[in-house]
Amino acid sequence: MIPPLVSFVTWNRMGLTVRNLTALLNTSDDFELHIVDNHSRDNTWAYIQELKDARIKSKNRFEVNWGPIYATNYNLSKRKKGQYFITVDSDVNI
Repeated sequence: MIPPLVSFVTWNRMGLTVRNLTALLNTSDDFELHIVDNHSRDNTWAYIQELKDARIKSKNRFEVNWGPIYATNYNLSKRKKGQYFITVDSDVNI
């Protein structure tokens, strides 16, 4: 079975991004994580770049904030046939 694709989109939410990605990556669950930073102006992108985990398949930073729907669709384009797609925005609490 193909592990689910987890789409994580953030913008200027360093504290919530750290909390959520830490919680997600501290699990033993099998998934493919794709992270999009919508051109944050705080240290969110620097934090994302430091993350090391084999389940992280992509880290992208847009040159402008295209909004959450564009970023989610960007990650959705990476979904394999039959793969579950889970979207997590940085303003939720895991």
